[in-house]
Amino acid sequence: MEVPNAYTKRLKPKRDCHLMSDALKDLIQKTLTDYSSTDDSHLYGIEAATERRRKTVERLMEGAADIIAEEGLHALTFRKLASRCEMRPGNLQYYFPSRGSLIHTLLRYIVANYMRGFLNDSFLELESPEKRLHSFIRLMAEDVQSKRTTAIFIAIWDLAQRDSFVASGVSEIYSVERALLRLMLTEIHPRKPEQEVAFLAGAISSLIEGLMPLFGPNTPPSARMDGIHDAAVAHACHLAGIDIG
Repeated sequence: MEVPNAYTKRLKPKRDCHLMSDALKDLIQKTLTDYSSTDDSHLYGIEAATERRRKTVERLMEGAADIIAEEGLHALTFRKLASRCEMRPGNLQYYFPSRGSLIHTLLRYIVANYMRGFLNDSFLELESPEKRLHSFIRLMAEDVQSKRTTAIFIAIWDLAQRDSFVASGVSEIYSVERALLRLMLTEIHPRKPEQEVAFLAGAISSLIEGLMPLFGPNTPPSARMDGIHDAAVAHACHLAGIDIG
């Protein structure tokens, strides 16, 4: 996902915290709309024209994410998902013609949920652009410490090595993250070339997301490096050129 040029042009060369907050909200809301529904009759790309069907799709997505987080991707079967959601296995065929379509829908659900979380987070309301970016970086770093997050993403990363569609979906998830970083970096460094801003966004995203194996669900607590979370946030802020002291 590219940062719309209209946003970056409006931000150069003068910073405006209210303009930036609006630009971020616009981008997050657009992404949420794109991933949550293709039209009024669909949710996460699945036909759901009624409120009842929409609630069922939400319940199925939550159940699928729970199964992966608790037992791994291999445990996500129609039979197990139906049992968890108190449905008949055959009824799932109305929503997902295959296990692959279920996983692809889950990727859309994951992105949409992140966007909802970003819209409700206080980092958007911070007046200082440096504090806003620092808060967002810390939010990213805290998320990768979550057992649920790491279990789901490590499983999806593994599947992405064998499924090009899933690989494309995973790439899109991180492109959204980089797009948000690019907007915030552009506000702080309005005269930096776009290519350099894109590089910084990619470096920060890779630094934080690369922590996941250290906080994975199967990693013994004794193997985790004390202070690595704060060190990663500090280094990411250093890359971004902001002082967090």
